Amino acid sequence: MVEENIIEIPNQNTKGITVRFGIAEIKDMDKVIKNLNEILGSSLSRNQFIELMYKSAKSIAKFKVNDKNMTFDEVLHYFDKKEVEINPIPDNAEAK
Repeated sequence: MVEENIIEIPNQNTKGITVRFGIAEIKDMDKVIKNLNEILGSSLSRNQFIELMYKSAKSIAKFKVNDKNMTFDEVLHYFDKKEVEINPIPDNAEAK
């Protein structure tokens, strides 16, 4: 069974960074945004659309790292986990 990813359109403004896309990708995005806005009666912006696409992709992304498939969160927290493995907190350590 294939899991379906649903993107919900929020009614909020977001802050972000500049991302560069090719003309073909921008035209496709603009058409999808226009269609979504007409279908839903919303006012989704290009920035909101890109943020929603990123969040959706992040949840399903896999990265091949040293012949192992890793999720976005595994890569994000990779060195946090390594630090804990290298310098474990002793059982008798006092809480600060």
